[in-house]
Amino acid sequence: LPEPKGKQEFYTTDEVRRILAACKQLPNDGEFFYDLFFLAAKTGARQGELLKMTWSCIDWEANTLTFYDTKNHDDRVLPLTMELRGLLKRKWRQRIDDDRLFPINRDKALRELRKIQDIAGITNMNKNFHTFRHTAATHMFANGASLPEVKEVLGHRNERTTMRYSHATMAGKQRALATL
Repeated sequence: LPEPKGKQEFYTTDEVRRILAACKQLPNDGEFFYDLFFLAAKTGARQGELLKMTWSCIDWEANTLTFYDTKNHDDRVLPLTMELRGLLKRKWRQRIDDDRLFPINRDKALRELRKIQDIAGITNMNKNFHTFRHTAATHMFANGASLPEVKEVLGHRNERTTMRYSHATMAGKQRALATL
C-alpha cells in the first residue's frame, strides 16, 4: 500500500551528519545516542530491532550482525562494514549492560531523537526514528545498490515494499536528467 504523503520522508546526508553532531552536544548519553542513530542510519534496522539487540547478535568471527525474529518473524543477517565493526568493538569495550546494546525503551529513544533534531535544526516533525529506515534505503539506492540487495538489507519479503522506502534525491534526479 502506498504510504501517506507526509510519511515519505528521509534524512539527507547533511541531516544525518547534523543529528550525529548534535548527539555529541548532549551533556550525558551523547555517545549512546550517537551509536543508536548511527546504526539506524547505516543498517536500516527498525527501532525495535536495535533496542532488543544483544551482544549475541554479533558474530565477530563471521563479521556479521543478526537481527533475530524481526517484524516478519525472520532472522536477518547483515555483514559488518568497517565502520559498524569499529563502533561495535568500541561499544563492547565500554558496555554498560551485559546483554542489550541499547537498554532503553522506545519512548526514551523518541524523546532523545526529538531533542537532538531540535539541536540539529531539523524542524520537520514528520521525521522520526522510522525515517532512518527510509534514509538507509534511499542512500543505498543513490549509491548504486540494486533492488534485491536493498530488499535483503531491510528484510522485506516483497520488492514493492522496498520501493516504498526509496525516495529520489536531488542528486539522483540530476543524474537521471543528465542521461537525456
